Amino acid sequence: MYWTKDLDLLLIREVLAVDPYSQLKGSRERAKLWEEITMSLNSVSAPQFSVTVRSVRDRVNLVLIKKHKKKVSEENKASGITPDEPSEFESGMDEICEKAEAAERDQQVISEERKANLEKEKKQAEDMRAKALEKVGETK
Repeated sequence: MYWTKDLDLLLIREVLAVDPYSQLKGSRERAKLWEEITMSLNSVSAPQFSVTVRSVRDRVNLVLIKKHKKKVSEENKASGITPDEPSEFESGMDEICEKAEAAERDQQVISEERKANLEKEKKQAEDMRAKALEKVGETK
């Protein structure tokens, strides 16, 4: 199957409706949302779809988002031009990119908090060991 503009537009509509970026990356909930998008696309009869979860996820994350970011950066770099009015596809991609970036920032914050908690627990464990060894030394 080849991806066309119409198929990409349907994909974008489904991603916006289901919003898989609302869940943590790598979580089962996020995987279920991608599966839901795939099942919905495969059930469409007008343009016949036959896609897998991976192909849908890769199309959005690796192709569409990268192309959109590149296009936006080129428009921003170009001087003296005014970009055309955004189409439904472009405005949908803007929203998806914002959600993906927000999810990535949230993921980084969560991982930093986990690291801080692990370091705190490690320091507490070292302190407990040191206190335990001090008391063993005192009893001898």
